[in-house]
Amino acid sequence: MPQEQIPKRALIGEMRVTDGTKSESFEITFESEGRHGWRLALGLGLGAYYYSDKASAANRFRQLPIQGVLGAGYLFKPGHWELNFDARGTLLAFMLTDTQAKAANWYSLGYHLGYQLPVGEGEHTFGLYLGWYHYFMTVPDNAYGLPRQGFTNLSGPQLLFNMRYRPLGRLGWSAYVKLAPLSDTLESLSFGKLDRRDLTLGFTHDLAWFGDLPRRPAVLVELGFVALSVNRVDLNESHGTVALMYPLH
Repeated sequence: MPQEQIPKRALIGEMRVTDGTKSESFEITFESEGRHGWRLALGLGLGAYYYSDKASAANRFRQLPIQGVLGAGYLFKPGHWELNFDARGTLLAFMLTDTQAKAANWYSLGYHLGYQLPVGEGEHTFGLYLGWYHYFMTVPDNAYGLPRQGFTNLSGPQLLFNMRYRPLGRLGWSAYVKLAPLSDTLESLSFGKLDRRDLTLGFTHDLAWFGDLPRRPAVLVELGFVALSVNRVDLNESHGTVALMYPLH
């Protein structure tokens, strides 16, 4: 999502000085040190989810959920340390596989601390973050062979890498990869095989139609792949989401 807290430099003109025998050219630039402090963005998206497990062929379904997205963070110093908070949740879901079955709900929560490394003149930044991730899924009673609470205690450490392009006065974009091994206990976390994990790929781009607004909305495109083993049953969930994000602060 849009983040304008990094240093930026823009070329606004050139000047040539001549003393009769030689001339020199000078660039006139504008440099912003960027903002630091809190940021907040809300989003609304449409997703496509596919769930399956190896316990029964009946435990497979597809649905279209409408999701709410919350992103928050605190940049301690422009271009350096940043604290991130990210939450997703199902607001309303429509079943595609069986219209008689009740839909499941997915929720996730992540928080990370990372370091941003500006590259070049500050328009590009690379960030590496480490934090903790929670994954939830709730279902109706005994639906899909799962209890009502579904998965409510799956969590694990999460590694996040992102790249941002924030040019001064122009459209920006960002791309990120998130990887989190998941388990219901610390003892069963797997860092080697990653057979129980949540892998997420995401991309955001500022929207040109809102260029006159002080805070520019962005479109978010995200793909997720979850593999779990619960009660000795292997589960898989994959999804894609398209959301509109609007920065509030």
